[in-house]
Amino acid sequence: MHRFLAAILTALLASAGPAMAADAGKADGSLSSEQGAIELKTAYATQYFNDEGLADGPELRILLADRKVDLDLLAGPTADAIERIARKGELRGILLRLDPTQLAKAPVRGTLLMQPPSPSDSLMHFTITGDSGGFDALQVSKDRVQGKVQFQSAPGTSPAFGYRSAFSARLVQDRPTARLIGARAQESPPAKTVLAFERALLDGDLATVSAHTTPARFAGLDADFVRVGAAVFLEQVRAQLPDPAIRPRQIREVVIHGSRAWVVMIKEDGSRTIAALVHTDGVWKVD
Repeated sequence: MHRFLAAILTALLASAGPAMAADAGKADGSLSSEQGAIELKTAYATQYFNDEGLADGPELRILLADRKVDLDLLAGPTADAIERIARKGELRGILLRLDPTQLAKAPVRGTLLMQPPSPSDSLMHFTITGDSGGFDALQVSKDRVQGKVQFQSAPGTSPAFGYRSAFSARLVQDRPTARLIGARAQESPPAKTVLAFERALLDGDLATVSAHTTPARFAGLDADFVRVGAAVFLEQVRAQLPDPAIRPRQIREVVIHGSRAWVVMIKEDGSRTIAALVHTDGVWKVD
C-alpha cells in the first residue's frame, strides 16, 4: 500500500509541476515603508477554491512583489509559505486576498511582506473595507486578473506604509492535485513523515528531526532546544503531542497542492491540527 501510494503521489507531483509554474505577470508600481521604497515588478494571481474546507472560504490572491517567486508558495489553504520567505527578507511586496464571489464589496485582507526588525515580530496584516477595497480598477476573467490599486495606512499606524501599482497576471486555478481520506491518508508518505517527525521530537532525537524537516523549520526547533534546554524542551513537546500509539488514527485527511501538502489530524476532543509539508529533493519534509 505504501509503495502504491508513493507511486501515485510521485506521478501527481510530476504532472502538477508545470500547472503551477506560471510566468510572472507584470506590476508597475512601488511600495513605501519605514524601510524605504521598493519597486513592485511582478504580479501573480491564484484562485483558491477551498475544496477541502480548511480555510474560511475561497480566495482570490494577488501578489505584487519585487522579484519572481515560486507560485507553489501561494497554493493551498494558508499563506504561511509566502509569509515565511518574506520574514527572511527573500521577498518584499504586498499580498491581497479577497472573496472571489463578492469582488465588488468584499473586504480586502492584506499582508505587508517586509522583513520585520526582529525575528519575533509579526508581519503587518491589514484590512481594507468599503466598496473599492483599495482598487481603482479590477478585472477578473477566467484566466487573467488585471487592475490598479493604491492604499496608504492610517496615521499612527506602525509601521506606516503605502503602495500603488498597476498589474496584470495570469489567473491560476488552485485546486488540490490529490485528496486522501482515512486509511489512504494514514498510509501516505506525507503522513508517514509527520509521524516520524513527531516520534523523533518525543525522543529528543534532533538528528532525525532534522532529516524530516526543512532547514528553516529545524532552525526554529533547534533554537528553542538551545534556549530552554533539553529537559524543558522535551516537557513542552510531550505536553503538546499525543501518544504515538494513537496519533496515526487521528490522521483524517491529506491534501496535496503541487509540491505542498497538509496533513489534517483531529483529536478525540474535536480539536484540529494541520501539519504543512513540502516535497523537496524527492522526499516530503515538515515545513
